[in-house]
Amino acid sequence: MDLSSLVHNDPDSVRYRRNRGNLSVIGAGIIAFAGWNTIKNAIESFVGSVDNLIAEAVAGAGPLLTMAVTHVVVVILLFDILLRVYVGFCAITESRGRKTGRGYIVMTIILIIGSLFSVLISASEIIDLSEALIRTYVTFFFDLISLFLLVEMLIITRALRKKRREGIVHAA
Repeated sequence: MDLSSLVHNDPDSVRYRRNRGNLSVIGAGIIAFAGWNTIKNAIESFVGSVDNLIAEAVAGAGPLLTMAVTHVVVVILLFDILLRVYVGFCAITESRGRKTGRGYIVMTIILIIGSLFSVLISASEIIDLSEALIRTYVTFFFDLISLFLLVEMLIITRALRKKRREGIVHAA
């Protein structure tokens, strides 16, 4: 029996399989970056930069407003973490050939916009400080890598969906 008829090594099939593997790895990377954000935010709250931001936002306000702003910040951070984990798992699901909804793409775009703002804020901190802390540089590079991963994930997802819609690819 000739096995060459079972193996599909035409360029489209190879690219499709490579993109599926890349999307799975990127999805795991997005989940890992959710862990990074958790650690980063916990460290920043212990160091005090988050506390300083909250204190500046509610300067002169009572303890009730301070507590409300703190709760809003915590909810936003939790939403970011859950959103990254959801998008990462959806990318892994998409890489396995299963369908995911359009909400996954919308949430990825929301994360891209948030990551872009985070990169810009980190870059402005580096520019403003003549002696920036190592934490600022690390945050900048992690946010930049996260942004690139999200954009790459969006590009690969669109390419995989296009190939599936065209029906060009073979089952891998």
